[in-house]
Amino acid sequence: MASGETQNEMQENRKPRSDSLAEGGSHGFVKFLIWMYFVLLILEGPLRKWILPGLSNPLILVRDPIAIMLYIAGIGTGLFRFNGATGFLLAVGGLAVVTGMTVGTRNLYVTLYGFDACFFHLPLIYLIGKTFDHEDVARVGKVILFLAIPMAVLMVLQFRSDPTAYVNVGPGGSRGSQMEAVLGKIRPPGFFNFITGAAQFLSLCTAFVVNGFVSKGKKQLLVYAAALAIMVSTAVSTSRLAVGGIGLVLLSIGVAALYNRTVIKGVLGMLLPVGFVFFVATTLDVFKEGTHVFEARLANTGESKAGAVRSASNWTERVLGDFLAGYEAAQVAPLLGYGLGYGTNIGARVLTGRVVFSADEREWGRVIFEIGPILGIAYLGVRVAMLMELFRRATQSVRGGNLLPMFLFGACGLLLVNGQFGVASTLGFSVFGAGLCLASNNTRKETQGVIEEATPAKVRRGTTAYAEKWIRAGLKPGHGTAKFGETFA
Repeated sequence: MASGETQNEMQENRKPRSDSLAEGGSHGFVKFLIWMYFVLLILEGPLRKWILPGLSNPLILVRDPIAIMLYIAGIGTGLFRFNGATGFLLAVGGLAVVTGMTVGTRNLYVTLYGFDACFFHLPLIYLIGKTFDHEDVARVGKVILFLAIPMAVLMVLQFRSDPTAYVNVGPGGSRGSQMEAVLGKIRPPGFFNFITGAAQFLSLCTAFVVNGFVSKGKKQLLVYAAALAIMVSTAVSTSRLAVGGIGLVLLSIGVAALYNRTVIKGVLGMLLPVGFVFFVATTLDVFKEGTHVFEARLANTGESKAGAVRSASNWTERVLGDFLAGYEAAQVAPLLGYGLGYGTNIGARVLTGRVVFSADEREWGRVIFEIGPILGIAYLGVRVAMLMELFRRATQSVRGGNLLPMFLFGACGLLLVNGQFGVASTLGFSVFGAGLCLASNNTRKETQGVIEEATPAKVRRGTTAYAEKWIRAGLKPGHGTAKFGETFA
């Protein structure tokens, strides 16, 4: 069960395309649709909370029309082709729909929503990875860094407002529906419906900030501003999920150093600017207030007395518990499950009239309860295989001097394999983040529209493999893609 492109696909990927973005055409249209997918990922929360609250339920599927157009355009341009992972997903998803409509819920709406959450969006990872290149990813990163600033302002406003204030409404305009922290504060969701979306956004933003600091070249003010915004947002979020996601990105720095020792020099170079930003953050009253509430929340859970090491251990145990939930569910779930979509909040609302977890809140447990141990293990196996493919490509790029794929892997890897896909924002960040991770491995020869995977190759003495690709293309190393930090200069 191969999750990546075949050798023939990789060779085809290196052929000049007459419809590349540089030349306009359908390739550019596919890129436009990917940008629309990202825009709607950010706007889903505002649409459902403030702009069109009466359409909150159908707006859960706001990205689906874009996904459909992406598949049509991708197939038409040859940018989307079935590989081992996507073909297997289609087969398992088809069987899950059949079992859901025969021995499961037998509710078409619930079954189709379950298919949408589990299967429909995942192949977009490969389409994004084949359509975008490192420059496109850098442009997305720049937008994300810009968004981090108003995101921090909004989260501070939400944090300091009454839980029932208009700025803190939930989907559908519901008041008092946000998750509570302590001391009369909520966990501010920012642009998103709930804190989970904000935490995932902060993790993805951290990947670009870290790459901006580690990369050589002049650091633009935007990188510093986004770093400060992340620190303030994390403090007022009172979210362990946000801290854990950011921690995984920081952990990916150490992983990158295992494959390329020059990363250590970049890490040492980022200590001073990051320390400066942290010092500025600690002088802000809202940062102090946020950390105070965060500490109070940890005290309520007993983690403040346990210390940082024990808190990290508790977080790890929670993650491992999510995986073990699949094993536990397999012991009691029906062989063919209760039906696709049964364990999602939407499925529960349709079937019972209440928003509850009908099966297991944890992703692996939910999947096994919904489609049974056989199909469930097969489906989860695909997600694990996709994770391994992302890691393989990221390590190859790190060896060549391109660190961004590894940082993006830190931001999206755990979500891809264990994220709650029944939650629209989690599904969106998993798919879009993993797609960016794949795409950031690609370099582009601007004059011919050739996209190549940045993998190690035989190099000249004194140059890296990543630089060698640009030398062979007749361009200077670092031109446009090699160093994300220089993109801002």
